[in-house]
Amino acid sequence: MRGIHKLALGGAGAAMLATAVAAHYEGLRLHAYQDVGGVPTICYGRTQGVYPGMTATPAQCKAWLTQEMAAMARYVVSVVGKQPDTRIAALTDACYNLGKTGCRKILDRIADGNIRGGCDSLMWYDKAAGQVLPGLAKRRAAERALCLQGVE
Repeated sequence: MRGIHKLALGGAGAAMLATAVAAHYEGLRLHAYQDVGGVPTICYGRTQGVYPGMTATPAQCKAWLTQEMAAMARYVVSVVGKQPDTRIAALTDACYNLGKTGCRKILDRIADGNIRGGCDSLMWYDKAAGQVLPGLAKRRAAERALCLQGVE
């Protein structure tokens, strides 16, 4: 997502930026499908309450993504504390994609003050079903760039 790592929006802006990143990389699918890992998925990567044959409207998808990102951003901040919006956005998108348990090691590194190590560890999560996915690798690289913004 060209130039996305240069955005900083302030306050709730981290969740808005994370929403834009997720929407870009997830894409919109109005009919439920099984993701690479076999999980029923719909909209912009929503898995909660999804079942085969489910459909959604674009408005539902946008509302769900907005709510889920706001909740995930609050979770991220509860673990890592105050950080730049770009870092919170990167971590929020990663946690949305990986789940709270899946991203906890990344968050713990950041919370412990290992910003570079935490941001770099995003790159470990570029696989699904055991194989590197080019789209996922690009997403992680974008998250890493956002996460490292301002780090020397």
